[in-house]
Amino acid sequence: MALYSNAGGSNRTTKTNRSTDTDVCTWYGVGCTNLTGQDRVTSLSLPNNNIVTNVAYALQVLASIPLTYLDLSYNQFDVQIPDTWSSLTTLTGLDISHNELYGELPSSWSSLTNLTSLDLSFNKLYGSFPGAWAAVGSMPNHGIPYIDISNNCISISPTTLPATLVRLSANATTTPYNLCLVYVFDANEAFLSGERVQIVNSGDNGTPVEIQARP
Repeated sequence: MALYSNAGGSNRTTKTNRSTDTDVCTWYGVGCTNLTGQDRVTSLSLPNNNIVTNVAYALQVLASIPLTYLDLSYNQFDVQIPDTWSSLTTLTGLDISHNELYGELPSSWSSLTNLTSLDLSFNKLYGSFPGAWAAVGSMPNHGIPYIDISNNCISISPTTLPATLVRLSANATTTPYNLCLVYVFDANEAFLSGERVQIVNSGDNGTPVEIQARP
C-alpha cells in the first residue's frame, strides 16, 4: 500500500485488486512465495505501469520485505538513482531500465550480494563504474552474471569490472567517437527543460537545454 499510494497508484495503467480488501497476493504485479507456512510477498513486477512519483521513498518501506525480484522498467522515474535501495539485500533480480533515472551508480549497492541480474539500461546515468562493485565481498564477486548499463553515460575501466561477470552490456560512449553531454544542476534551485544527459554521435549536435532559476 505504501508503494501504491506514494507512486501514483490512481494513475496506474493496470491496478487489478489494488486498494481493496482482497488478498495482497492477488494484486496485479505482486508475486508471493510460501515461506515457513505463510505466504510472503517476494516479487513486484510493474513494468510500463505509469509509475511517476516518489517510488524511492516508498521502497524504503519495503526494505523489511524479502523481495527477490523487482521490475519497474518502462515507467517514468525522473529522480536520482536511489542510494537507499542498497537495503534491498534479498534481491536476485532488479530491472529499472527505460526510465529517466539520473546520477552516478551508488557505491553502496555493493551490499546487494544476492543479485544475479541487474538492468539499468536506457536511463540518464553517468560517471564511472563503481570500483566498490568489484571489491572483495561485494555483489559481483558473489556471481552476478549479467549487468546491462547500455544507453547511459557510464565509463568502464577494466580494473573496476567484477571478476565473476559473465555478460556486461555497455554502450558506445566508452569509445572516442561519441560524446556524453551531462547537465548537472541543483534541482532545489533551478528547473531544467530538455534532456539532462545526451549521447551525441560523432558529427552530430546535442539538443537545446534551458535551465531557469526557481522563483
